[in-house]
Amino acid sequence: MIVERLANKTLIRLPAQIDQGLIEVIVEYFRLIEAYYQEKNMSTKLFLLKAMENLYFEYLAQKAGFEQEFLDKSAEEIKADWWQQNKERVLKRLDRGL
Repeated sequence: MIVERLANKTLIRLPAQIDQGLIEVIVEYFRLIEAYYQEKNMSTKLFLLKAMENLYFEYLAQKAGFEQEFLDKSAEEIKADWWQQNKERVLKRLDRGL
């Protein structure tokens, strides 16, 4: 891998043997994260740190060998818990048009 810094961008060159489909998935993942953090008005440095943190957590989850069914169930439980803890605050903001 080669990282090259230009005036207004950074290029990351990957070995040719890396699967093109995997590269496309990674690029799309970064686009989604970038859009989210731009919406939140975060700095580029913070965006990159958060993106790397997210990728690292995904790597750890895959390395741990969890079954997809377990991960899906855990995600649903986390979402349900979050909603119960934040429902009033979110609904108040929606009522105010924020």
